[in-house]
Amino acid sequence: MTVRLLPLRERREDLGLLVAALLPRVATEPQRIRFTREAARALFAYGWPLNVRELEKALETAAALARSGTIDADHLAQAIPNLSRPAAPGPVVALDDRDAALRGQLVAALQHSQRNVAAVARQMGKTRMQIHRWVKRWNIDMASFRR
Repeated sequence: MTVRLLPLRERREDLGLLVAALLPRVATEPQRIRFTREAARALFAYGWPLNVRELEKALETAAALARSGTIDADHLAQAIPNLSRPAAPGPVVALDDRDAALRGQLVAALQHSQRNVAAVARQMGKTRMQIHRWVKRWNIDMASFRR
């Protein structure tokens, strides 16, 4: 049996439940913790590339910084250094012929492997980290390779 969990950025509706489950782990008095409207918006706007682990660390830092018990967007900004970056990828930059060919090869390999980065890395003779760098550089939407 295979259980497939979507990344946090694709299941934002679970964010409230996750925050409620994580607060008792990271705060001494989780019932006193409140979020300002701006902080809640920041939680939902952020892309969470490191998923639940990043959320847990951000909540831990924000709870420690919020002495009054109210977490503000400033507390989250200190916990998440790149909070101000957009969650959605930006436009694809103009590529030269070599990069365009490499991007096409990468996209074809991701489609064939159903976005299995390790398989693509083996196929292309690169490291997984390099594949991730290319995906980020060329703003490739990994979710589009799911069947």
